[in-house]
Amino acid sequence: MTNSGGARWRRAAVLAAGFLAAFGVGLAVGRGSGSPATAASNGTAPTNAATTVAAGNGGPRSVVAGVPVGYSHDQLGASSAASQFAITLAGPLLLHPDQYDAAVTEMAVPGTTSALLAAADQSSTGLEGHLHFQADAKAGSIVSIKTLPLSYHVVSYTDQVAVVSVWLLGVMAADGKQPPFEVWSTGSYTLEWSNGDWRLASPPTATNGPVPVPEGDSSTDPALPDQLKTFSGYTYVAS
Repeated sequence: MTNSGGARWRRAAVLAAGFLAAFGVGLAVGRGSGSPATAASNGTAPTNAATTVAAGNGGPRSVVAGVPVGYSHDQLGASSAASQFAITLAGPLLLHPDQYDAAVTEMAVPGTTSALLAAADQSSTGLEGHLHFQADAKAGSIVSIKTLPLSYHVVSYTDQVAVVSVWLLGVMAADGKQPPFEVWSTGSYTLEWSNGDWRLASPPTATNGPVPVPEGDSSTDPALPDQLKTFSGYTYVAS
């Protein structure tokens, strides 16, 4: 990959950072079951989209329009919802705009759908403008998006509104077009309890990193970031 190609990839990765997370990872906050999985598409609708979910104490309980839904009305449920929404927003549905819009609509608080769809369209358009993933997939290339939530933190919580941060590692690639590239980001998700479930109340925001450095690199502050100190981890149990 040329230096210009690497720069293009990095710019696109930053644009997509707020929506990066794995799809169908079978993740549950607290206790749960499942294992990480790769999301890939060769231009057809994702046939391995999550039709079953690993439910921890906080949910989810089912899947609607590709979105895991059904969370407990507590901090655990809010944390699980934020993590699963991150997963869905950065999965292979990015390659299928109509299905992606349906998923965003499902997770949105009524009245916020237009704003969420506009933000999703902006992110998807920016990603496509730099990486051409949708075009590559339509042309028959295998496009892979594999991302893992690493830790989470409940920034604030009431019975009605919760704000949850999720630290994410993403790897994206297109066969024959772009070698795998990693993206580290921390997404912030504002949720509202609406119609008996946690739903996304506003477009997610994201910051870059923290990004691990090579062993022996002394140029970076050695203090641990909050994502490794105060954030909580996930538990994966083989099914």
